[in-house]
Amino acid sequence: MRNEALMDEKPFSPAWLKQQLLATGKRQADLVVFLQERGIDVDATKVSKMVKGGRQVQQNELAFVWQFFGHASEDLAAALDSVGQALPAGELEPGQKGASPMPNAGLPERIRLDTGQMPIYGTAVGGAAGSRILFNGQVLGAVTRPESLASNPRAYAVYVHGDSMEPRYEAGEIVLVNPDKGYRKGNYVVAQVYDNEGDPPFGYVKKFVSFGDELVLEQLNPPDEEDRLMRFPRSNVVSVHRIVGTLDE
Repeated sequence: MRNEALMDEKPFSPAWLKQQLLATGKRQADLVVFLQERGIDVDATKVSKMVKGGRQVQQNELAFVWQFFGHASEDLAAALDSVGQALPAGELEPGQKGASPMPNAGLPERIRLDTGQMPIYGTAVGGAAGSRILFNGQVLGAVTRPESLASNPRAYAVYVHGDSMEPRYEAGEIVLVNPDKGYRKGNYVVAQVYDNEGDPPFGYVKKFVSFGDELVLEQLNPPDEEDRLMRFPRSNVVSVHRIVGTLDE
């Protein structure tokens, strides 16, 4: 049944989104993960723009945003009608079977390149944490897609910054990432982690140690001011993706 206490604002408007987040106690980061798990190409920047009014909720996102805030699926049509919207023909409503799940993503919006090319994501960030990468959706270029990743449109590449992972990876090297491949202790990964909700996540090329209440990563050659092990609260982690090679392999 529709919760009128949460419907003071126009559905799917920025004011409504802010109202829903406040009323439910949920975070923008939770919405990012929820949408990504349902195959929606969003990142922290796009969701932040939705809440701030710089981007409208897209048609393929409407039903899932509605579901995320706990509203009944039978009330969705009325809510959409009130704002002059409708689900695209054949679109799945919340609760219907057939939605294609997406493993923990956290990628910027998928960039449509030639089938033989793979995007390079991430911008280097200066300062003390010189090995951090800002995942703000910027595409730095493209590399030839290796045969092993030919059928994976979600695969991407990342530049290594700093010398914290030498001798395994050197600054300027390009690592190839498969978001759909499992990982375990000892694997090398690209982990995306929020510093502040609403801001794009930072990425770290590190060695995976464990992931329980916190994500633990290892640096092979940490700077003098940093520990060998890096720890991040689980709630701040967007994704952990397996590195499957380098451009030269």
